[in-house]
Amino acid sequence: MPVVLICLGVAAVILIAGLYFAGKHRLTVADVRYAYRGEVTESGDETWTMTYSQTARATTLRKQSGAVLCDMTDDGILLYQADAGSVILPNRYVLQYANDREGTYRVELFATVTAAEDGVLIEDGYRSAEVSGGVLYNGRDTYLFLEDVTLTVDGEEYDLPKLTGVRALYGDGIDICTPDGDAVFLETETTSVATAELSAGCVIYLLSDRVELAGGGSELMNSPSFSWQRISGQ
Repeated sequence: MPVVLICLGVAAVILIAGLYFAGKHRLTVADVRYAYRGEVTESGDETWTMTYSQTARATTLRKQSGAVLCDMTDDGILLYQADAGSVILPNRYVLQYANDREGTYRVELFATVTAAEDGVLIEDGYRSAEVSGGVLYNGRDTYLFLEDVTLTVDGEEYDLPKLTGVRALYGDGIDICTPDGDAVFLETETTSVATAELSAGCVIYLLSDRVELAGGGSELMNSPSFSWQRISGQ
């Protein structure tokens, strides 16, 4: 049976219908947008469908006609709800470096992340958790920042609000999309350096997925895995 959730936005009603069948997860959305290489695409009143295939381990975004818009997994796409201030995750992510909890947590595909006064609210199936700061990472170059950050790329600084998505590709470029719908693609070289410092005191080197820890030392960003505990309320 489908599970239907109706969210009331500022100026529109956003309908999300989830369905599981034959090894696939499907989510139908409206009034959403995404950015790719600096270009924003909006659904408007059209209904789009996200389909995750367990076989391919990838999520595809299609128009109402069935035409493919993008491979959300390979392209590192995050889907923004236009009026609800929320992001829909197309794949499994991990939460790291939050201020109010230690360790790494798993967040499942099609979870929503919504801005809150003191952080964000993550709704993952029947689970929900308020989180202060940190970052969500897909293990494949895409970061969703859960706090305001300053991104520094080759000495240039960019102040980004929380729920900004950043995809950093070594030797190619950095894709940035804010929850306000602003998007830019910054071309980079193999010698480029891109960093973001979190309030927890660690510094993420986005083009190499490396993290300098607040107490000294460094480590690589963790990848999504069932070995991590699933996110839940404190």
